[in-house]
Amino acid sequence: MTTLVTAAIHFTDRTSLTLQWPQQSGNDVAAITSNVRQALEAETLVASIGDDLLIVPMRSVKYVYVSPAPPALPANVIRGASMHGGVSDDD
Repeated sequence: MTTLVTAAIHFTDRTSLTLQWPQQSGNDVAAITSNVRQALEAETLVASIGDDLLIVPMRSVKYVYVSPAPPALPANVIRGASMHGGVSDDD
């Protein structure tokens, strides 16, 4: 069974968008870590949706919540964290 990954994208204008896709990571830890680092440094978030392409400028994004997290993460990612109270869109 393929694991589905969900990303809730919250924008600075208080709107949000949810994307879902089949988990695409392979088993190469170095490649996964590199891909995550590139995503963190990117100026845009790009997704292929059917025959269409969605391009989101990161300057309009407040935060992105991805579940489940990739199996490998860059060294600067805090591990073992927990969320309490969530993030309010009223900020």
